Amino acid sequence: MFTALTKIPVHIQPTFWLLAALIAWMNATGLLEIFIWVGVIILSILIHEYGHALTAVAFKQRATIELVMYGGVTRRSGKPLSKWQEFIIVFNGPLFGALLGALAYILLKNLGPHLNAISVYALTVTFYINTFWTILNLLPVFPLDGGQLLVISMQGIFGLRGLKIALLFSTIIALVAGVTFFAISALLPGIIFIMLTMESYRHWRSASSMTPTDENPAYQQQIRLADSLIKEGDIHGAEKILEGLTITTEKGVIHDTAIINLSNLYFKQGRYQSTLSLLKPFADKLDGQSLALLIQSALHANELDLITQYGNRAYQELPSYATALANAKCYARLNQATPAVGWIQCAMRDGIPNIKDVLHSPDFDLLRTNENWKNFLIKNHLPPS
Repeated sequence: MFTALTKIPVHIQPTFWLLAALIAWMNATGLLEIFIWVGVIILSILIHEYGHALTAVAFKQRATIELVMYGGVTRRSGKPLSKWQEFIIVFNGPLFGALLGALAYILLKNLGPHLNAISVYALTVTFYINTFWTILNLLPVFPLDGGQLLVISMQGIFGLRGLKIALLFSTIIALVAGVTFFAISALLPGIIFIMLTMESYRHWRSASSMTPTDENPAYQQQIRLADSLIKEGDIHGAEKILEGLTITTEKGVIHDTAIINLSNLYFKQGRYQSTLSLLKPFADKLDGQSLALLIQSALHANELDLITQYGNRAYQELPSYATALANAKCYARLNQATPAVGWIQCAMRDGIPNIKDVLHSPDFDLLRTNENWKNFLIKNHLPPS
């Protein structure tokens, strides 16, 4: 057991101390009690995460524990595991926490009268925290352990359909729990469960676009391999895999991921028309980062209608001076001074460097004699271009 413990690195982020201190301050009445609460919180979360991590190591995986802003996270890597192994790994976190709470209760019951007040208080806090957190954590809300157990079970029984049902159920339960906590003036749990509602909903939306193809282990392995090759700098090898996936997978998350990753590779190589060919069919459902890629590629390919159609949305979803500048150049090429000036002002607010050099670009040639353009330059103390 000790050897296994030493194989599991533990990292504590500074933000974790804020969480522990906040919970302690809300429940303790003095400085000593605050220190006890913080110590018990750290011990309890570590024991919980060791439940996950030690079980993963027992199944020949590697594990790392991180204490972060919202609690603990056990990150795992290694060979794929079966559903029952995943279930046990997830279940053993709450189990270890429950055992710690039970141990504290037994010690209080049998040794309480013989212990000093500080020890009794520490054991009481340990019992309270671990009992409360174990019950809360077993609620069927993703990504809490209870939600993960529900997802694993439903997916194991009903496949992809079970996954979608579990995540939808998780969203509903999280919302009900959040509203309930707010109703009883438990603000911190209420805020946490509203955040969990949004997280569950995000996963449900993602799962809704999944297809049976996404459950294919061979395709999953290919998308991971392509990612590894990109990190290693083997662009040609990654391209070959991703291009194959865009053909063999007609739709689904793996298909969409292959499209996005491949379009990024094409764009970095200056293959703007190829980038557009990949992204245009999905323009209406692209996220902010991919929309920005679409806009930049459209500018290079002089497909200005795409920019007028999607440029504003691209900026709203992911504001940046690069996207604002692409919009400005588009309208300048269309000889529309008012929107071009507006977008240049957005780019300036977003911190665009070398604005004077930017405005000398041939993209703005049609506006040189426009009064609105001249007034903009004068107002912003920019030299005539």
